[in-house]
Amino acid sequence: MKKTVLIIALFLGCLSANAQAPEVLLHAGNDCYTKGDYECAIQHYNRYTLHGTKDISKEIKRAEKCRKTLLLADGYFEEGDYEKAAKQYEVLIELNSSDAYAKKQHDFCKAQLTAASPLTQLATQTSTDSAIQTAPGKKREDTAKQSEPKLLVEYLFAPTAPIGVSIGYYQQWGGYLRFRTATLFASDIKETASYSQVDFDKKKYYRQAFTAGVIARIFSNTFLYGGAGYGAYGASYPINDSSSYLCPDKQKGLEVEAGARYVFNGVSVSLGYNTLLSGNEQRFGDISIGIGYSFYFKK
Repeated sequence: MKKTVLIIALFLGCLSANAQAPEVLLHAGNDCYTKGDYECAIQHYNRYTLHGTKDISKEIKRAEKCRKTLLLADGYFEEGDYEKAAKQYEVLIELNSSDAYAKKQHDFCKAQLTAASPLTQLATQTSTDSAIQTAPGKKREDTAKQSEPKLLVEYLFAPTAPIGVSIGYYQQWGGYLRFRTATLFASDIKETASYSQVDFDKKKYYRQAFTAGVIARIFSNTFLYGGAGYGAYGASYPINDSSSYLCPDKQKGLEVEAGARYVFNGVSVSLGYNTLLSGNEQRFGDISIGIGYSFYFKK
C-alpha cells in the first residue's frame, strides 16, 4: 500500500513539473502577448527566466513597452482625446500587429476624428460613454450624410432689403452667392432734384447688394459664412408727379458680411450682419435673417 501511494505521489509530481516546464511558460507568455494581455505575458516571461536558458530580455522589454503604451492610449481615450489616443494605438499596433483590441480602438478614434472638423474638436462632446454607446451603423450613416454635397437655397430678409435670395453649395466647406434688394431699383433713383418737388415726409430705402463668400462647418449642424461684394444704400423720397425717388446721400462700394447658419433636417436658418466699408465717410450696416432648405446630392 505504501508503495502504491509513493508511486502515485511521484507520478503527480512529474505532471506538476512538466506543467511548469520552461518551454511551457515561454509558450504561454507568447500566447498572452499575441492576445494583447501584456500583464499576463510579462508574468510568464519573468517566471521563465527563473528556469529557462534562452535570453528573452527583448521580449520582456517589448511586452512592458506595450503595456505602458496601452495604458497611455486608454487614458487618452477615457478623456475623449481621440487624436492622441489614435497615435498611441498606432504605436501599439506597430509593436504587436496581432492586438485586435488596439486595432478596434484605433478605428473608433479615427472614425470620431473623420466625422469632426478641426473646429469641432475644440467643442466638448456629450460624453465619452455616449459616444461609445452610439450604434456604429448610425454613426456611419451620420458621417456619410455630412460628406454628401448639398445645395442650399435661402430666402433673405432685412429691414432695408426685404427681398433677397442666397444659393450655396457645401460639404465641410462651400461657397455661396447672394442678392438682396429693396422695392426700389436703380432706375427709380435720382441723385438730384428740386427739393420743392420732393415729399420728405415719405421715406423709402434704396438698397442693393451682390455678394459671394465661403461656408465652413464648425459643428455637425452649424456653419459660419463670410463674404464680400458690391453694395448700395440710401434713404429715398418720392418726387411729386413722378415715379422716381430722390436719394440725396446714396452710398455704394465694398460690402462685407458675416454670419452663422444652423441646419436641421434640411431646414436652414441664418443670422448675419452686412456693412458698407467704402463710399463716403458715413457707414451703414444692417442685420439680415434667412430661412431655406438644403438638398442632398446622392453619389
